[in-house]
Amino acid sequence: MVEEYSDDFIEYLDNNLDETNYEDILRNNVSICNTFINSPLVSDKNFFVFVKNYADKSISNINPELPQDRANIFSSPEID
Repeated sequence: MVEEYSDDFIEYLDNNLDETNYEDILRNNVSICNTFINSPLVSDKNFFVFVKNYADKSISNINPELPQDRANIFSSPEID
């Protein structure tokens, strides 16, 4: 499994994932979601929300570069 993805790839997904296509793309790419959920390069606009829907792996070490509000999400009891 790839643990790191290029900035260009992340930017491409950030710019091109939307409500009409994210399910088809991310549903079968859970390992990518598990990596992106803890990446500070993933924007909060929609990409993070989409990734959060499919990530299924617990995060043992929260990336210290994540914005505080996003890091707080991982400690919230509301996480599904």
